[in-house]
Amino acid sequence: MESLTKKLAKNPRDASLHVLPMKHLNAGWLSNYLTEFGDCFSSVLAFKPTGWAYQGFDIHPQMAPDVRNKVVSLYALPYSEHSSYEELKRFVRFIKPKEIIPTVNADTVARQKKFAKIFSSWKVPDVVGRENVRQSHLSHFLRD
Repeated sequence: MESLTKKLAKNPRDASLHVLPMKHLNAGWLSNYLTEFGDCFSSVLAFKPTGWAYQGFDIHPQMAPDVRNKVVSLYALPYSEHSSYEELKRFVRFIKPKEIIPTVNADTVARQKKFAKIFSSWKVPDVVGRENVRQSHLSHFLRD
């Protein structure tokens, strides 16, 4: 985790990759964002993960931006926001968040307590095995 932390930048002007809230992934907001950092960047290439971009199984999809102007290119990428229980558990164990706030089916105190109990059990690692091997590959996507 320390090697990943070393790759993060506190100052957006020092980072070539910015992660933004989904609600900001539109041409108007991205153009304004670029104006704020125009001294460092000349254009924005954005990817919006969404289930609405799925077009079926195509071996060679023709990828075209949803939005393209002189400075902003915005692509919608097929993505499912739904993960299996085991995928969520592995992900939480991998990133080790300080807090998990459920946003679905947590409308009562009883349900919130139920989730808290489940999430706290995820903090205890499983026996070292396949789970750790699968997650270790995340570092392969990062540059040294």
